[in-house]
Amino acid sequence: KRLAGLGQALLGSSSANRRRYRRYEVATLAQVAAGDKTFECEVANVSTGGALLMPALPLGDGTAFTLTHPSSTISLTGRVIAKADEGTRIEFDQPTAGAIVSAWMRAS
Repeated sequence: KRLAGLGQALLGSSSANRRRYRRYEVATLAQVAAGDKTFECEVANVSTGGALLMPALPLGDGTAFTLTHPSSTISLTGRVIAKADEGTRIEFDQPTAGAIVSAWMRAS
């Protein structure tokens, strides 16, 4: 029984275990620009690899975007991963996103 639990933990069977980066709850406003459209949204949580935006935005999976944090004027580019009931899941494409996320945490 103990070994089964250890194996499950190592394999990352739950969605929380499959996450690559730690997520931080932030609740900060942001702007998303995709093509010729701009949307106001809230960043509900953020990690080095991506974020959850609320509400769900009318963008399809794979849509490229620029996310701007207005109070710090920092921008990140990436793509939409999926829409869910709670919002839009996005992935950043910059290897320096970790430093940017850290700045957002301090500015929020």
